[in-house]
Amino acid sequence: MRATRHCQYCQQTLQGRSDKKFCDVHCRSAFQYEKSKSEAANFYDKVDRVLKKNRKILRTFNKAGTVTISAQLLSEQGFNPLFYTHCCQDENQKTFYFVYDQGFRRKDPRDTDQYILIPWASFSESLEHKTLTNSSSKDVIVTKAIKEKKTQNGQIQQTKKGQPSGQPFL
Repeated sequence: MRATRHCQYCQQTLQGRSDKKFCDVHCRSAFQYEKSKSEAANFYDKVDRVLKKNRKILRTFNKAGTVTISAQLLSEQGFNPLFYTHCCQDENQKTFYFVYDQGFRRKDPRDTDQYILIPWASFSESLEHKTLTNSSSKDVIVTKAIKEKKTQNGQIQQTKKGQPSGQPFL
C-alpha cells in the first residue's frame, strides 16, 4: 500500500510521479515565493539587530561628545565595525562611519587599538562652523546664485548660474 502524498503548499493529494512535490506550477511558485520572503526577512532582521546593538554600544560609551576608547573594550561588548549606516569625511579628509546618529573611526588608520567616537550632532556642527568660517561671503553668494528668465509665454523660469538656460532648475 502506497502512502498518500500531499502538495507542500496547498496540501491537496498528489497524483502522478512518485517524486512530485506540488500539484501544479502555481503551488510551486507560491511556495518558493513564501520561502524567499521569510529568508529575506531573516537577513534584514539580522542586519538591523547588529546595527541597533552597535548604536547602543556607541551611545553607552559616548555621553560627553567626542571620546577615545579602546577597540578591545568595544569588541568585548559585541561591537562590529563592519556594520554602519553611512559615512562622512571631516575637513581633514578623515572618514567617520555612523550607526544612525553615533559615529566612530579608528584613531590612526595604521593603529587598530583605539576608536574615536562622536555623535552626529557634534560632527555636523563642527563641519558647519568650519564651512562658514572658511568661506568668504562672495563664495556663498556665487554657489547659491539663481537667475530668472522670462520664457516666451511670460512665465518665469529659474536656472542655476552656469547651467544652460533652456534647462529648468529643479
